[in-house]
Amino acid sequence: MVSIEGFSGDKDAEITMTRREHIKQIIARCSDLDSQLITDSSLLAMDLYIDSLMLTDIVYETEDAFNIAISESEMAIIEEVADFYQLVEKKLAGVDG
Repeated sequence: MVSIEGFSGDKDAEITMTRREHIKQIIARCSDLDSQLITDSSLLAMDLYIDSLMLTDIVYETEDAFNIAISESEMAIIEEVADFYQLVEKKLAGVDG
């Protein structure tokens, strides 16, 4: 499980992994990539060639799937896939970005 500031990580690791896989599938679907190419350390722009329009689609689908809201300023700081996982976990835990 990824450690994030402001989040105790008390959630069951299996549930968190399910969330990760769901997010990974959203990224893969919105970017037309094979999900096996997407790793925690993948840089969205440099490694996966995700542009701002694709990122907007990814964020929209993630917001819808997890019933959360992600601001433009939060979107702007997402560089790695792991950053996105952490942001979603913070939102689900009720911790502001």
